[in-house]
Parts: sequence; structure tokens; C-alpha cells
Amino acid sequence: MSEILSSAWVSQWLETIAQDRELSHIGKLSRFALKLNVGGTTACFKFVQGQFEFFEGVLAPDLDVVEFVGSHPAWEKMLKVVPDPLYSDFLAMEKSQEDFSIPSERLYLLRHLRVLQRLLTIAPRRG
Repeated sequence: MSEILSSAWVSQWLETIAQDRELSHIGKLSRFALKLNVGGTTACFKFVQGQFEFFEGVLAPDLDVVEFVGSHPAWEKMLKVVPDPLYSDFLAMEKSQEDFSIPSERLYLLRHLRVLQRLLTIAPRRG
């Protein structure tokens, strides 16, 4: 499996998301930016009305921004094919792992929680 946030990993994730019927349905009214920080490397994505894309540049001020920050080992544990207990969900990770946080506005996290859970559930898994 490719490295988290590598171009191959991102491409695989975008392809999986584009084919996910559940996500296109539950995300029809969603509009937010997702920032993933893996060990100091950050990637931004935009999710608007069921469409998810990699994004570079300045984010529109009307987008809710949700950010996940974690060490590389924390992300590797969460993105295992079968994660260990307390590593399978980002809310559990935030409470139990010092090296993982969600520094976003809680309102934005809650507003988009179902879509965010689905996005990270179908993220490419690692051996």
C-alpha cells in the first residue's frame, strides 16, 4: 500500500470516493474543506454537494474547515486494514491518543460528522 497522502494514496482515495453511492447520497447538502495533517505534511480537500477533490490554494471563506492532525504512527494505526480497539474512529482517537487531534470548530465537525466518518472509513487501508 502506498504512503499516506502520497499522490498514489490520494488518487486511490479519490477514485473510491467517486464510486461510493452512499457518500454521494449523504453528502448532497454538505459543503466543507478537509485538512489532513500526517506527521507535519498537510493536504487539503474540498467536499461540495457530494463531490470530493484535492485542493491547493486559498479556501473559500464560506467553507466550513475540518482539520485532523496526527503523527504518522497514529494515522498508520487508524488506517490499518483492521484497526486495533480505540484506533478505528477519529473521535475515539482524539480522546485516547495524545498524538491525534481535531483542532476544528466543533460545530463544523458535528455538522459534517456522518460524511467525515464515511470519508475516513473508505480511505485506503494499510497492511
